Amino acid sequence: MSKPAATSAGSVLPQLPRGSWDTHFHIFPSDYPLSQTPMFVPPRLDPSAQESLHASLGVDRTVLVHSFAFGDKLESLHDWVAKDPAWRRAVCVLPPTQLDVDADRQFIKRLDGAGVRGVRAELEGDDRATKVRALKKVFERLDRAGVRWTVCVQELDAAFYDALLAAFDSFPTSQILMIDHLAFLPGPWGQHPPPASIDVMAVPHFSSIVALLRHNPSTVYIKLSAPYRLTLSPSTDTVTYDSLEPLVKALKVFPDQLVWGTDWPHTPLHHDMAARRKAGLGSEVIPLRIKEDMPSWLALLKEWLGEEVFVKMMVDNPARLYE
Repeated sequence: MSKPAATSAGSVLPQLPRGSWDTHFHIFPSDYPLSQTPMFVPPRLDPSAQESLHASLGVDRTVLVHSFAFGDKLESLHDWVAKDPAWRRAVCVLPPTQLDVDADRQFIKRLDGAGVRGVRAELEGDDRATKVRALKKVFERLDRAGVRWTVCVQELDAAFYDALLAAFDSFPTSQILMIDHLAFLPGPWGQHPPPASIDVMAVPHFSSIVALLRHNPSTVYIKLSAPYRLTLSPSTDTVTYDSLEPLVKALKVFPDQLVWGTDWPHTPLHHDMAARRKAGLGSEVIPLRIKEDMPSWLALLKEWLGEEVFVKMMVDNPARLYE
């Protein structure tokens, strides 16, 4: 199990503002089937573990992000939201577009009525232009349905955002781009103690992410979640947060475009899961070894962002997106 490193803020949980949201976590209940070709096989976890985590942190509102392990089988999502529909929302995985446009529109509207407020974009392949076109089709599909959802992107190739920036003006403005997990931005993160000075704007492709945020203040957001995906040390199995200070402070200038999520239960890094598949282990249950120190991460975010921006990130911004 990975060991959270010491941080300047310690591990004392800050007082979260009333109405705080966790906008990104997963559940893997045992009584729902996985997709026929799951991206990975998760350990089955009782949903009470997630509920206990939120209670311990002081989180009031939640957004379940449907796991690719279930694919477009949405039964677990529907049942989870239905247990507390006033306080729960979800981000789904959509099946391929139905041939009948009207049927597809009504299908998406029913999801919206059931508490779904977003979709995970599945961008496959290596060609960036192809992935940008695929993302645009998701925006257009939702636009036709008449909903306003977040379209969540997890792109390991940060150069993708250069291509997206060049094309984003042609996207429908009715939908919201959600850049998950600090954009998986590669950089000098994960060093403890952190380097004395990090020029964030010199980090490759970060300028394109900044430009997307700056030029689209109502339609582009970024999620300050899963810091372990940027800072986990493979050699020591240690998670560090301090080195992310320059990145978080650079994003502070977009106070109305930040949200936060736990990314619970912290599945392995993508390249680790790819290596397991290559080794013929894709059908075996993945281990959950990563231990995020959420109190430390939240304390540092509050320290780096300041009280006013922290409240916007935890309460105001997600409420605007998911109510």
